[in-house]
Amino acid sequence: MGTGSRIAALAIAIALGMATVAGALSLPHASRLNLLVLVVLWLNVALLLAALALEMARRPYSLHLMHLISLFLFLGAASVLQYSAGKFGVAGPIAEVRTQVLPAATATTLWLLGYLTAYEARRAAGSRAKAGFLTRPITLLRVFLLSLFAILALVYLAASGLVGVGTRGAAEQAMGEFAATAGVGQLSGTLYILNYNLARALPPVALLAALLGMLRDPRSRSLALFPFVAIVGVGTLIVNNPFAASRMFFTCSLIAFSAPFFLRRLKTGGVMVVSILLGLAFLPALGESRNLYEFRDFRDYFKLMSPLEYLAKNSDVDSLGMASLCQKWVDRFGHRWGMQLLGALLFWVPRAFWPDKPIATGAMVTEDLGFDFTNLAPPITAEALIDFGLIGVPLLGALFGLILARLDAVYWAPGREGIGRSFRIIDAFYPFWLVCIVFVTRGDLFASLTFTVGFSVWVLPLGLGLGALRGRRHPRPAFQSP
Repeated sequence: MGTGSRIAALAIAIALGMATVAGALSLPHASRLNLLVLVVLWLNVALLLAALALEMARRPYSLHLMHLISLFLFLGAASVLQYSAGKFGVAGPIAEVRTQVLPAATATTLWLLGYLTAYEARRAAGSRAKAGFLTRPITLLRVFLLSLFAILALVYLAASGLVGVGTRGAAEQAMGEFAATAGVGQLSGTLYILNYNLARALPPVALLAALLGMLRDPRSRSLALFPFVAIVGVGTLIVNNPFAASRMFFTCSLIAFSAPFFLRRLKTGGVMVVSILLGLAFLPALGESRNLYEFRDFRDYFKLMSPLEYLAKNSDVDSLGMASLCQKWVDRFGHRWGMQLLGALLFWVPRAFWPDKPIATGAMVTEDLGFDFTNLAPPITAEALIDFGLIGVPLLGALFGLILARLDAVYWAPGREGIGRSFRIIDAFYPFWLVCIVFVTRGDLFASLTFTVGFSVWVLPLGLGLGALRGRRHPRPAFQSP
């Protein structure tokens, strides 16, 4: 990393720290704040800013960077601001969880220690990743196959009533009517996963793969991909409009197409960090408009919000409050000893085969504690806390660090700082995982893993089968037609 990159990254980290301090000082402070809790919260902010400065100077984006940004927003700045003000967005007044806030805040510290230690140790051991499944070159034929699947998905979505739909409310209404027509009765369970997590995720994945294929093999035969790019691209706008999906899907699509074509040309991750912070001003408007049925009505809901106000008051970022509620649940009912993690990993197993399959952690905690609204999202640290307690938090953090370090090492292998010519399996999926990591960090784990698998499962048409086996025996150094 160059001197200029380090200086720019350090300047952004200092600016974030000063903004957090200024925001905390501008709020009317609650009485009876626990000094030890404040010390732990500010320690977490300091650790996150130091780690952010280091990672921003290394590369323009990474899964590690997205995890650090998420932790800073949800469990760093927002935690300091909401605790200082004396009221959490979800959990309410701190008096309701006064004894649980300290272990919840400490869980963030322990997660950071385990995660950062494992990630940096894995990175120091050697960033050159061994060749494996994710590094297999993708052939032109396999991009054709994925594009054909995407066209079939678009046809299915069109049959679901999404043609011309431009808002999330209208999309959910259309799919609900489609479910009723199909005799399902309601859009839930398997049909929801099929529509929202599989069919809707495939077209953007196929479109990105085709665009990367054309860019990395400029020879005339790669122009054969152009009709597929045109059909999938136009079809996505007409039938699978990102504005007619969740905020996470919209943001995932936006960053996935920005990363390889724009952000990758930069030297540092500063643009990514600043863009996400500025994007906070738009999130409330997107959230308020989720029930709109006409896109033209969006202007009535559109209202920018200060990022500091958003972090200080909005329930979207009340991760410390949710973690405190999880600790409150543990105080009453005890630890789950891995059942929540197991249930999240095996979300795809039908409840008919596993009647006692755990429900989402947020729903379980809020239902048992008497909340009326149960669609809430405990952060990843709270998942570890509720399963294994404080002793398990750094261990799961370390495991998570090793996974992200491996994936980052594969994607950013030496010599791949530029777009280059070779086209590997990971190149088509890594850009989508950037926001998936944000979702996994924010929680809850059930919903975020379902969302992530919706994009990731389409690796199968690109990487498995006889063509992949032939590619393994006779590897091609670059993307090319078979």
